[in-house]
Amino acid sequence: MSKLYDIGMYKIGALVTMAYLAAQILGLGNIAFAGQDPGFCSAYARTAVQENNQNLRRGCGFTGPRWQSDFRVHYDWCMRQGPGSNAPAFENNARIQALASCRAPSQPNFNSRQQPVRSPAQQYCASYAHSAVRANIENLRRGCGFTGPRWQSNFNVHYDWCMRQGPGSNGPAFEARARRWALRSCH
Repeated sequence: MSKLYDIGMYKIGALVTMAYLAAQILGLGNIAFAGQDPGFCSAYARTAVQENNQNLRRGCGFTGPRWQSDFRVHYDWCMRQGPGSNAPAFENNARIQALASCRAPSQPNFNSRQQPVRSPAQQYCASYAHSAVRANIENLRRGCGFTGPRWQSNFNVHYDWCMRQGPGSNGPAFEARARRWALRSCH
């Protein structure tokens, strides 16, 4: 595990405090926390996107406003925070802690099921999950920025969801079509 994920909350708080003090000493004002500083917000947004890319690559499955690959969404949110706000640092710390708790593999694991696939439903869902993971890898490769439950690289999440749909469900076929259409729209 990377040293980044071994950092505890105490050490993160100390690092943030040191960065703030360094900015003060260098006469940079509240740049370390100023949500209205474009340079700070640009760095914040790049970090947020990188952390979400780790979430996607590792198959952690985190979703919501904190977990997006859209730089502009993070940047605009940061710019709306008032001077002296520690909300960006809080969000960054929350992502770091979440990633530290994610024990998912760093690469998609197409062979993660221990038992052999036997029934037609298991075979169908294994094929569906492989296709879903491949679609998300293409999403990441192209930089499309699609996120959410449909867009992750965790085979087990897609497989288990498919198995819960039951016989005759159109859900997996609908999801597969939606992924194909989305990828066609991303150039």
